[in-house]
Amino acid sequence: MVVVVKNGKAELRKDTGVRVACIGTSGAVSAALSADESLVAVCYSSGKVGVYKARGSLFHMFPTKDAVGVSFSGNDVLIARSSGKSELHRPSGTLIRTF
Repeated sequence: MVVVVKNGKAELRKDTGVRVACIGTSGAVSAALSADESLVAVCYSSGKVGVYKARGSLFHMFPTKDAVGVSFSGNDVLIARSSGKSELHRPSGTLIRTF
């Protein structure tokens, strides 16, 4: 599966292009899929980051206000901040390390 940001919304799609689910709310600027394809992380234009289950339900919302991007490192969430720092979190929200 792949995750695509289209018109400010994150969409989870099969490899054939068929939409499986709309993830999160509008205002998405980037999104990433976990290695096991069970979680989707979405970074919003407001600087917030949300982690959702693959079917679209919210798993955890990070209380950030300055995120500019998001990706996964295995199943951990890597948040890029506007200050240039990056934070590695567990999907449940626990901070592992700041880079």
